[in-house]
Amino acid sequence: YPIGYLSPQFCDALLMRADEALHFNWLGWYDVVATHRSIQLVERAFYGSVFITPLVLAAYFAYFGERARAHLFIASYWLAVVVTLALFAFFPAKGPFAVSAHGIVPYMPKSGFDQAVIIEALKQQKIHEVPLQALHGLVSFPSFHTAAAVLYILTAWPIARLRWPVLMVNLLMLASIPVEGTHYLTDMIAGALVGASAYATMSFLLRRRASSQPSRSATARLPRSSSHFR
Repeated sequence: YPIGYLSPQFCDALLMRADEALHFNWLGWYDVVATHRSIQLVERAFYGSVFITPLVLAAYFAYFGERARAHLFIASYWLAVVVTLALFAFFPAKGPFAVSAHGIVPYMPKSGFDQAVIIEALKQQKIHEVPLQALHGLVSFPSFHTAAAVLYILTAWPIARLRWPVLMVNLLMLASIPVEGTHYLTDMIAGALVGASAYATMSFLLRRRASSQPSRSATARLPRSSSHFR
C-alpha cells in the first residue's frame, strides 16, 4: 500500500486497451463465474493454493535433502517478488472488477475492490493507516499469482512424482486469477514472464556458482540431466 500511495495514477485505461487488443473479454469471463456456484467454489479453492504449493515443495525438498532445488526455488521466488513490487510502483491499477462494478454485484471475487478505495483514500489523506482486515492482496501489473504458478510448475516439472499434480493445481489456479484476483489478462502475461525470467536467471546464477566451486559434493549441485530427477 505505501508503494501504491507513492506511485502515479492508476493505469487501468492502458491495461484495458491492451486486453482489448488481445480480444480478452473480462466481463464475459466474470458473468460465467457469477452465474455458476460450482465454478465459484472451485476457483476460490484453487486461488488459495498459492499458499499451499510452496509448502508441499519445501517439504519434499527437506525430506529428500534436495538443497540445490530448494535454493533455486527460494531464490527465484524472492526475485519474482522484488520484480513484481518494482513494476507495481509504475503500473498500479484498480483492476477490471473495480472499474466495471456498479451498484449491486452478483458475485464478489476473493480480491474485491478494497485496494482501489484504500489507495485513493491514502492519496487524498483521508486515512493514514490500513486496517488488517483489508489486506486481501494487491491487484497488480504484473500478477504475482501468475508468476508464482509459473515458478511452481517449473520447479516441480523435473520431479516425476510432483510434476502432474502441481501442473493440474496451478492450471486451475491460473484459470481462477482473472475473476478471483480481478486481474487483466495483460497482468497475467506479464506475471508469467516475471516468473519464467526469475527462474531462468536464478538457475543460471546458481549453476554458475556451483561450477565455480569444484570441491563441493556433486549432490549439492543443480542436476544437469534427467538421470538426476526423482
